[in-house]
Amino acid sequence: MQPNIINPTPRHIRALKCPPGKKQCYERISQDLHLYVSVTPGGSKSFVYRRYLNNTYRELHLELKFADSLDDAMAREVIKEAESRAAELHARINRGENPFDEAIAAKKALTVRELFNEYMERHVKKSRKQVTETNDNFERWFSKLAHRRAASVTRHDAEKFHGEMNKERGPYAANRAVQLGRAVYNKAIKWKLIANDNPFSSLSLFDEHSRDRFLSAEEAGKLIQVLKDVPEKNDDFRALRDFILLSMFTGARKTTVLSMRWDEIKDGMWHIPDAKSKNKSGQVIPLSANELAILNDRRNMLKTEGVISGYVFPGTGSYGYLRDIKRSWTSLRKQTGLQDCTVHDLRRSLASAMASNNTNLSLIKSALNHRDLKTTAKVYAKVNKAAELEARELAHATWFKAANLLPKEKITNMQARRKSRA
Repeated sequence: MQPNIINPTPRHIRALKCPPGKKQCYERISQDLHLYVSVTPGGSKSFVYRRYLNNTYRELHLELKFADSLDDAMAREVIKEAESRAAELHARINRGENPFDEAIAAKKALTVRELFNEYMERHVKKSRKQVTETNDNFERWFSKLAHRRAASVTRHDAEKFHGEMNKERGPYAANRAVQLGRAVYNKAIKWKLIANDNPFSSLSLFDEHSRDRFLSAEEAGKLIQVLKDVPEKNDDFRALRDFILLSMFTGARKTTVLSMRWDEIKDGMWHIPDAKSKNKSGQVIPLSANELAILNDRRNMLKTEGVISGYVFPGTGSYGYLRDIKRSWTSLRKQTGLQDCTVHDLRRSLASAMASNNTNLSLIKSALNHRDLKTTAKVYAKVNKAAELEARELAHATWFKAANLLPKEKITNMQARRKSRA
C-alpha cells in the first residue's frame, strides 16, 4: 500500500488497491479528522472514521461509497461529504461522547418486529388471546414498519402510517392497527425494552360506521347456485367454494374456518379450541348434513390428490394452512354482483337468516359465539325492521284496496308472503 495521502484528489483514491492476500485495507486521507478509505480485494471503496482509543482501533463506517466511475466534480463532492461527517464525529468525541458504542447499541436495538415478537411471547400467548389472528394482523398491517428500529419510529411516522392505512384498508383496519401498535409499545416501555415515548399514544382515531350488510335469501341462493357445480379439484376456486359454504353454514369467523383441523371434527361436531376464539371461549358447533358432506368431499379430494395435512384448507406457508382467499373472492363477487359483500358479511348472513325464521335470540348468540347479546341484537333488530316494513306495507295495501286502487290478488299475495314468513 502506498503512503498515506493527505488532501487527496479523486485520481489518488481511484488508484488505491488492496494488496494480494488481504481481506481489507485502510488508507488514511486526513491528518486531523481520522478519515480513511476502506478498500476491498474487489475494488469496493468506502469512507471510514477510524481512531485508536483505549489500546484498540475503533471505527465507524460513514455509509458513503466512492465509485471509480464518478467524474471529478462528483467525486470531489463525495470526498467533501465524507470529511464533513468525519468532522462531526470528531467534534462529538471531543465533547466526551462515544459514537462507537452508540452505533453498537443501535445495531442491537430491537426492531418493530422484534418488539412485536416480545409482545406475543410475554403477553398475547399468556393471556390466551387470538394468537394467530394477532400475528396475521401484524404481518398484514406493519410490513412497512416491521424492519425499522423501534426507537426510531416517531409520532410523525405513526400518523403517516395511520393515514396510509386508512386510504388502503379503510378506517376500521387503520384504527385497529394503531391500537395494536399502541399496545405493543406500551408493553415494551413497561418492560424497559425501549426508553422513548409511545409514538402511537393519543393518536385520534378515524370515525367508524358499523356494517349491517348481510345476504338476502335471494343473494345467498344465487351464491350457492354459482358454487354448487365447482369441480372437485384442489385449486384456489375449490378452496374458496368450500370456505364460503362452511362460513355461511356455520357462521364461524374467517380465520377460524381457514385454520380448521381434521382432528377438531369429532362425532359430527366441530370442536373449536379456546385459542381460536375471539372471546377466549371455545365453541362446539354441531355439523349439519350439508357441512359434513362438504368436509367429506374435501377429505376425499385431498386424499386422492396425495395432499397430506392436518388442516382442512392446507397451505404452503409456515402456518400450514391457507391464510387468505382475497383474489378468488374478489373475482367471485364480481361474477355474482356482490361487490359490496365482505367475508364477515357471510357470518352476519347466517344470523339474519336465523332471525328471519323467528329463531330465539339466545340461540343465535350461541350459534355465532357472541360474547355480548347486544352484538346479536343488532342483526336481530335489522331483520325485525324489515318485517315491520312488510307489515306496514300490508296495512297500506288494505287502504289502497278499499280505495279501489289495488288489485285484490296483490294484497292476497302479500298476505300469503307474510304468513310464510311467520
